[in-house]
Amino acid sequence: MNESELIFGIMASLGRTRYSFEHLTKLTSPFGISENSLRTALSRMKSRGIVLSERIARNAFYSFTRKGGTIKRNVAYGFKTPDWSGWDWKWRGAAFSAPDPKLRHKIRSKLIAYRFAPLYPGFWIRPLHSSEPVEEQFSLFIESGHTVLMEISRIPEVSVPNLIRIWNLDKISEIFAEGIAVLEKKLDESSGYPPEKAFIEKMNVGGYIIGILSKDPLLPEMLLPVNWAGKRLRDLFTQWESVINVLSEPLIEKIFQRGED
Repeated sequence: MNESELIFGIMASLGRTRYSFEHLTKLTSPFGISENSLRTALSRMKSRGIVLSERIARNAFYSFTRKGGTIKRNVAYGFKTPDWSGWDWKWRGAAFSAPDPKLRHKIRSKLIAYRFAPLYPGFWIRPLHSSEPVEEQFSLFIESGHTVLMEISRIPEVSVPNLIRIWNLDKISEIFAEGIAVLEKKLDESSGYPPEKAFIEKMNVGGYIIGILSKDPLLPEMLLPVNWAGKRLRDLFTQWESVINVLSEPLIEKIFQRGED
């Protein structure tokens, strides 16, 4: 993780409404981030529209913008499998065309974030689930005429072997296995960690596993290979996180003991 990703992860994982600069200084100091580096990273996050700042008396406080909150929710979305019971084999199709390479990259990045995969160049697909706010998130691209979303009843090219290729499921399975091995090892090691060490592990290991979970396409079970390890990975992560949160809590309580938001 770079400094901005670490700060985002700390703010998202601790779940407070806002953080003073003093709080963030203490929370990032175990990772060797200086005050100057913290200011630079927060300024960068502000310029990208992820956080906003406000001054109360002589103190600066930071909180997520709407964009930052959306990113936080998208990350959290990977922690559980959608309920696909009753799925009727309908699909979402996303057709897009943009001459500007930067705009094409933005559209593709958004499609990847919402677990679409390319069936053909310029045409990506995803099983249709009503709880996924795809129309809302793509509204700007739709209004500009660069993207069209559609519902499709059947896609002849879809079969489990094709889905393995389209979503690169074999490679994702390998990455899942690596994440499971790390979590099993960390569960054995973590019981004796002091609070600061536990907090460092919470952020470093947590960031690594969340990166893996973001690759899970969250497909209906009938479309996945046998012995798909997504649920095993999420269950292990939940188990490990509950242990590491208890161990790191004394440090977090100490940092916030002089005032809450």
